[in-house]
Amino acid sequence: MEQFNLKQLQKLLEGEELDCQLVEKEDAIETFLSIFLGSDQQHRGYWINLKLIPQFLMDEETEVEEGEMNPTYYALSFTMDFPFKVKTSSVSNVARLVAFLNSSAHLPGFEFSEVDLQVSYRYVLMGHKSAFHKKILVGVVGNAFVIKEMYSEMLEKVCVGKMSMNEVLEDVVERIKEVMATT
Repeated sequence: MEQFNLKQLQKLLEGEELDCQLVEKEDAIETFLSIFLGSDQQHRGYWINLKLIPQFLMDEETEVEEGEMNPTYYALSFTMDFPFKVKTSSVSNVARLVAFLNSSAHLPGFEFSEVDLQVSYRYVLMGHKSAFHKKILVGVVGNAFVIKEMYSEMLEKVCVGKMSMNEVLEDVVERIKEVMATT
């Protein structure tokens, strides 16, 4: 039986007119599918990388061929690194902002690495290989696109020290007041 792989997912997503590149590494676990989400005003590209991680669960569906297990369950990890770094002086503001966004987002997944000074968005789907329908995959990619459009500019301002967490909250309160005034 053919093993579930990223080439199958690439074909599926390209069928939905998404710009995909398979980046093959020597170690299959490090191979990923990169999906282009567009560029920002500074012409920096945004990519979401998809990794397929086999989950070896022993159940009645686990297939064993010639002494090797062929997994039927997978974790699909979608990761989008924002194309800017965090200034060391902004670390505490960025950490607070990421926590705030995750607590208020419908699909939380913002991450902040203090070691790499990098903000990213990650979403993981786990399930049976038959569960990864193209509408679900396109939906996750679409969600990442919305995240990019909605939060990139604000995140970058905080990351580079042009805006503090308190200023972000003040801006949110002002926007809420504007919306409430029109309703």
